Amino acid sequence: MVFTLSKRVLCFIIITFTCFLKLAKPSNLREDTLLQGHPLAATDRLISPSSLYTLRFFQLDDGSEASTKFYLGISANKYYYYVWLANRDNPIHDDPGVLTIDEYGNLKIVSSTTTVMLYSVEAESNKSVRASLLDTGNFVLHELNLDGSVKRVLWQSFDYPTDTILPGMKLGYDKHTGHKWSLTARRSYKTLWSGSFSLSLDPKINQLISRWRGDIIWASGEWRNGSFSNLKSSSLDRENFNFTFFSNESLTYFEYSPDSGYLIMGPLGIINATGVSYSCVGSEIVPGCTMPQPPKFRENGDLYLPSWNSFGAMSRKGYIFDERENMTISDCWMRCLKNCSCEAYTYAFKDATGCEIWSRYTSHFVEGNSGVGRPIFFFLSETKAKGKKRRIWIASAAVGVLLLILSFIASFIMLGRKQKQRVENRKKRTNVFSDIGENTEISDACDEGREEWNEKRTGSDTHKFDFITILQATDNFSSANKIGEGGFGPVYKGKLANGQEIAIKRLSKSSGQGLVEFRNEAMLIVKLQHTNLVRLLGFCIDREERILVYEYMANKSLNLYLFEANKRTALDWKIRYKIIEGIAQGLVYLHQYSRLKVIHRDLKASNILLDNELNPKISDFGMARILKWTILEEKTNRVVGTYGYMPPEYALSGVISTKTDVYSFGVLLLEIVTGKKNISDDFSLNLIGYAWQLWNEGEALKLIDRMVNGSCHHIQVMRCIHIGLLCTQDRANDRPTMLEAYTYAFKDATGCEIWSRYTSHFVEGNSGVGRPIFFFLSETKAIENRKKRTNVFSDIGENTEISDACDEGREEWNEKRTGSDTHKFDFITILQATDNFSSANKIGEGGFGPVYKGKLANGQEIAIKRLSKSSGQGLVEFRNEAMLIVKLQHTNLVRLLGFCIDREERILVYEYMANKSLNLYLFEANKRTALDWKISGYMPPEYALSGVISTKTDVYSFGVLLLEIVTGKKNISDDFSLNLIGYAWQLWNEGEALKLIDRMVNGSCHHIQVMRCIHIGLLCTQDRANDRPTMLEVISFISNQNSELPSPIQPPLYTIKSLKETEQHSYYSNNEITMSIISAR
Repeated sequence: MVFTLSKRVLCFIIITFTCFLKLAKPSNLREDTLLQGHPLAATDRLISPSSLYTLRFFQLDDGSEASTKFYLGISANKYYYYVWLANRDNPIHDDPGVLTIDEYGNLKIVSSTTTVMLYSVEAESNKSVRASLLDTGNFVLHELNLDGSVKRVLWQSFDYPTDTILPGMKLGYDKHTGHKWSLTARRSYKTLWSGSFSLSLDPKINQLISRWRGDIIWASGEWRNGSFSNLKSSSLDRENFNFTFFSNESLTYFEYSPDSGYLIMGPLGIINATGVSYSCVGSEIVPGCTMPQPPKFRENGDLYLPSWNSFGAMSRKGYIFDERENMTISDCWMRCLKNCSCEAYTYAFKDATGCEIWSRYTSHFVEGNSGVGRPIFFFLSETKAKGKKRRIWIASAAVGVLLLILSFIASFIMLGRKQKQRVENRKKRTNVFSDIGENTEISDACDEGREEWNEKRTGSDTHKFDFITILQATDNFSSANKIGEGGFGPVYKGKLANGQEIAIKRLSKSSGQGLVEFRNEAMLIVKLQHTNLVRLLGFCIDREERILVYEYMANKSLNLYLFEANKRTALDWKIRYKIIEGIAQGLVYLHQYSRLKVIHRDLKASNILLDNELNPKISDFGMARILKWTILEEKTNRVVGTYGYMPPEYALSGVISTKTDVYSFGVLLLEIVTGKKNISDDFSLNLIGYAWQLWNEGEALKLIDRMVNGSCHHIQVMRCIHIGLLCTQDRANDRPTMLEAYTYAFKDATGCEIWSRYTSHFVEGNSGVGRPIFFFLSETKAIENRKKRTNVFSDIGENTEISDACDEGREEWNEKRTGSDTHKFDFITILQATDNFSSANKIGEGGFGPVYKGKLANGQEIAIKRLSKSSGQGLVEFRNEAMLIVKLQHTNLVRLLGFCIDREERILVYEYMANKSLNLYLFEANKRTALDWKISGYMPPEYALSGVISTKTDVYSFGVLLLEIVTGKKNISDDFSLNLIGYAWQLWNEGEALKLIDRMVNGSCHHIQVMRCIHIGLLCTQDRANDRPTMLEVISFISNQNSELPSPIQPPLYTIKSLKETEQHSYYSNNEITMSIISAR
């Protein structure tokens, strides 16, 4: 028990002694004092005894680059202003560091990489020092005696003023040490760097002087009888400009001596004394100003800060002075003032420093919306010069009346011409807006009273950008954001306010292109929508500015990856093959399946952009040509494009056709395989000639880029080289179409099928339809059969004809427009077109509501779907159908011409189909004779029929439709004990599939084609979705009669009853024209 007690006592003694040692150690016991060995960290602060001032680390929080810099400063708690800065020109960039006093008495800021010395001892010796923040705002380093009393002042912040002096601070100099007390303004209101203006004591005369880059611009006047001579008449002098003067053999200075307040030297050279300004550049000039005289070409008023400025931006980049000149906005003003051609100026950088100026007639001002932009300053010399000229004219009017009259007449004529030109320009701009704008998003101006819709919009649709937004996005077309240059002009990377990255093409004034090419590219990309075409987000037209805004491709162009050694390794064969496929799909769409038949004319590696996943996007449609579907080729006198990619007939004779792009694709294909440019020092000939030479010698594999030789499939590569050589043949007719080239490359004719003797017989194909069948015959017979084996592709069908409105460079374009572009119709137009919704014009009824035929004032026939008030559909379904059909553009999709929203009215306007629906022709005996075998090659997609939604849903529907077209029978019909699918499978399995052919076309059809269509129909209607082909494969099956088809799996044998029961639970309509979109279940 005694031992336990003793142990407790011992523990208590140890703890007490430890606490004593801890308390005996020096520490910052006071909030206003910094002691040796106790650093002031970023989260700490010193506060003066009366809480008037605070010393701490801070960041300049202005959103500029300065926000990454750390400063140590003293702030006046009353004014919320930093009155002193320890490191204004030496900010700390990595971390804020600490303020510390080391063992020798050095006062310094220390970070991980930087040391800023505020005070250093002359000789290293241990000193007892401390630093205190006083209620005067002075931060003082004291040396202490052994008893802790103050021995002397080693250093104080009052001796190193920045841009502010407080009561007790000095402006003057020490004659012995040469130390000066002066103020230096900040470089701008957004930064702390030292600027161009200073306030100091004149060493020659006892007066204060303000200097601008060394030149005196203001003097207070000599100190006499307690005041400055230039300010003695002002009562403000005694209240705010209150100094006392001291001078002896060592020191001369003015001490700021009001009871309270401050004096600040502002960035523009304006002295602010407790809220009262003294300026040589403002509206009220104080005595003592000695500003430089303006040049002869300027007015006296131009010597002072402009009386007005505008907030916004200039349309083009001006001249930017070197950043190393450390210019302020006042320096910029003076540079512009002295330049006779300069009419506007502003700061160049985000921290409101630097200088950018504009010469006369090189740019124009664009006013900013909602405070967007920069202040742009203008000189008013021009206005005053005009007034001076008018006075001269009046004085000389008596002498030159005749000249004056003639000048008025000439001016009137010129004014008329200019007015006419302005009208024409405005008309052109309006035409461009209507051409492009009416193809843009349809919800913007027309979505009356629907806040919800606007909130849900993602902004992804094409629309018009204002010029200020473009300037903001590109940082005023900064050279740092420039990512390319083309014939159109420079291309910039930009970022919108919502963070979306964009690519901006700006038409250069020196470009040979103009409004036609601008409109051409904008119109085309609005109309052409495909995953392998670059997407146009919007455009901007502002006076002479022509700008296109695209989605930004982070990986830039294929050119960069293909021909630069350090990038080429990123393109293994799998990626290159994917790029080839994407380019081919994009071209197939342009040539055959888009709303327009488009020839790109400038297909090359630099015009293939790559997204984040290295998927290809065809870009730059400025030189594209549009052909009518009925025209195979055209001739032009203007040959544009890139040598090495242009086929002979185009380069030499100007002949344009789809085979022009096929040739370019072939060149590009060989470049992707080899990693070499077509025109290169690597070949004695070009790449095409070299590839042909190796191919002919059986050494084509030598063409493979060594970067991918280990990762590629040689069969695929050989096939690509083969296709590349086919596409680059000299004669256009020898080249395949893009659809054929795509089929060759990506739909191999593989597999094997054999026949035993007497089990089958050969049926000769008409017009090359079929596939090559190989027999063991005599040599002579083999030669004869070899001549018959040709790989000819049949067309899927003629594409529908588009209007004449798309021929390039036709001034009549606007006049001939048929209203084919999507736009908003007013309700009066709809009423007139349908004769007030006359029942005679009603042509159908669907779940959406009635469908009417109508005729516009220009004679164009239209189909009008009107949302019924009793319809279960509403704004969601209306928007769904409208937006889908606007976004989905294909020659075999019905085309939306426009819409109308008027109060409760919801109306969609479509192109009118004179022949109504396939249903009418297929299942009515008197109409079916119109469908011979050739016309049934058209295969429009249908809407989803059931439950699970995927692309294979449409494939199944297409299979059913294909069998209905062949047979002229409905899938569900009393003609079959089973349904049509089951009946077709039964006959196919029995070898009697030809019995399916509609007797109306039996005499006009090619049996091999029909058998192939039945085969494809059965493949498409297989039970499991994964067993069905994709629609792209279906197109390939139909187009390539030589490709092998897999065997279909037996379909489920639905009974008539089960199908009809299912149909009763489906959402369907019975009308002549069906254009409803059914929501997914």
